[in-house]
Amino acid sequence: MDDWQRRLPDLVDTMDAALDAADWDAVAALLDDYFYALSLSVPAVVDRVWDRVPQSWFVEHPRYLMASAITTAARRPFDIIDAPVDRIFSTWVQQQDPPATRDVLGANLAVVRRHLASGRFERAAGEIDTIQDILRDATDHDGLDDVLPSVLKRVGLVRLLSGSVGQAIGAFSEAWRWSMSTYPHPFAPFVAGYCALAHALAGDYVHARIWRDRSSIASEPAPGTMAFRLQGAAILTDVLLAIGAADQQQAEHAARAVERRTEFGELWWVAVHARARIALYWGDRADAAREIDASLHAYPSLTGPTSFAGIVLRSDLADLHQADGDLPAAQHVLDELTGDRMHPAVVSTVARQHILLGDADSARALLDAASRPPVLSGRQPARWEVLRANAAPADARTAAILTAKRRIEQTGAYDAAFDAADEIQAAIGLHVRSRPAGETGASRPPVRLTPRERQILDLLDQAPSVRELADALFISPNTAKSHLGRLYRKLGVENRNQAIRARNTGFTGNGPRTG
Repeated sequence: MDDWQRRLPDLVDTMDAALDAADWDAVAALLDDYFYALSLSVPAVVDRVWDRVPQSWFVEHPRYLMASAITTAARRPFDIIDAPVDRIFSTWVQQQDPPATRDVLGANLAVVRRHLASGRFERAAGEIDTIQDILRDATDHDGLDDVLPSVLKRVGLVRLLSGSVGQAIGAFSEAWRWSMSTYPHPFAPFVAGYCALAHALAGDYVHARIWRDRSSIASEPAPGTMAFRLQGAAILTDVLLAIGAADQQQAEHAARAVERRTEFGELWWVAVHARARIALYWGDRADAAREIDASLHAYPSLTGPTSFAGIVLRSDLADLHQADGDLPAAQHVLDELTGDRMHPAVVSTVARQHILLGDADSARALLDAASRPPVLSGRQPARWEVLRANAAPADARTAAILTAKRRIEQTGAYDAAFDAADEIQAAIGLHVRSRPAGETGASRPPVRLTPRERQILDLLDQAPSVRELADALFISPNTAKSHLGRLYRKLGVENRNQAIRARNTGFTGNGPRTG
């Protein structure tokens, strides 16, 4: 952002001078080239414009009436443009011969906003197809350097809310690339946050972390600004990354940051989803189930069973019921998902339901079918591989376990181990425990052990002394003692008997670690 930061003071001075001189043509020229860049970097300057330009100027130039409405919409829950402004602007665009590409895009995006706010995700996706056609065929590129990152972000958001996560990642990545090809544009870190969130929702935490690192900004944006709204995606990503790492302490810390923020616009449901996953592993599942139920009833148009939000939240709800052993309640929720039963967010839950009901064959058949193109595009979720290992017959289990371990490492989805049977956790050297059914309150954080540490833990009964342990492992007593010390620290215990009890009843510690 160095180039933009060097240019910014001169642009601010130029804008203020134009306002002081009531040179509205100069103001218009600056807005045409830098409206989004200024709105993100110095929103107070843009507010000064709207405060000082005469109302007659808005009547003569509806493009800036729409820009003013966009500034106002950033302070609203679902980013809606006032209907009278929308009508005036759309009529004006239709009267132009020919209309500028940026104005045509602006009119279409206003329609997209209305569809999203009403839960009409399929119609919004159809409008996005039109927008992409406009971009492909455009010959007029005036102002697109400033406008296009925002347009592509909206394209990605619609794809995400429609459940096409791979297409969403593509649109967000393209928005970031376009942002970086100009000043770079200050939109770049914010759209990187959206790309990080999409990767995290897909269970690919390795790429989510890469994009989250690109989304860092110098200072916290002020509430009510465009930057504050856009930063929400990165804040939500932080919670999902901590959950993916099976780090209870960090997940709860990040969740508190989400609670303080409260407003996430179209992404509101991701906060509910994150709290549900935290509760599933460590917290009050009944309370999380009630929150999901309340959300589904409060926003039925936004959480229909074919929307991505509806699919994810219903899958979370079924997962919560499964974890508490209420399989009929879980099945009732799954029966509501009348749409895409092969959606990745649903497949894990349905496969787990088959396994819990003792039908491993159906679980394998479902996972195999979901893994074939065109159902699955991109990397297979680590949770699927863990469930496949759970359901694998004896002669195929070793290979399935190795595949699950590799996929966890490739995606960073260590939370997938919560689904693994104990013998699989032992084989992959990853040990996590969620709260047992019926237990209330937060459970102890998970611990990740190395294969050697797991081997030592399993030998504690058979090798009651350090010397016997060393002999069993073909290592020196000093090395065995060092391994024991690290193991005790990870488990949060002081002696062999406490370690054995921790092994048999669950693990304590300060979160997942590697040896």
